Amino acid sequence: MDNLEPNFEMSFISILLNKPNLIQELDVQEDWFEMESMRIILKAIKQSNGTDVFITEIHQRIKEENIFTTVSLNELEMLADTNTNPELIWALLEQIHRSYG
Repeated sequence: MDNLEPNFEMSFISILLNKPNLIQELDVQEDWFEMESMRIILKAIKQSNGTDVFITEIHQRIKEENIFTTVSLNELEMLADTNTNPELIWALLEQIHRSYG
């Protein structure tokens, strides 16, 4: 695995945490992600089709789906606070997909 892959994944998820409705425009699969926590977060955002707009709502959905999850509210907030430029989402998605398989 390339050392940059997790950064692509985290940046991608950061954008979705700030603009979850973007998921409606994307064709992205959880299994493209190396990091389990990023897969879990992506799945929660996809399940709501981007309608959970607050970090707390996304975290609640994660906890309901994965009782023993290690994804914390603090982790979600830290990812969201990185404020990755939303315009990069397509390039990040391409990198993540290219790295898959």
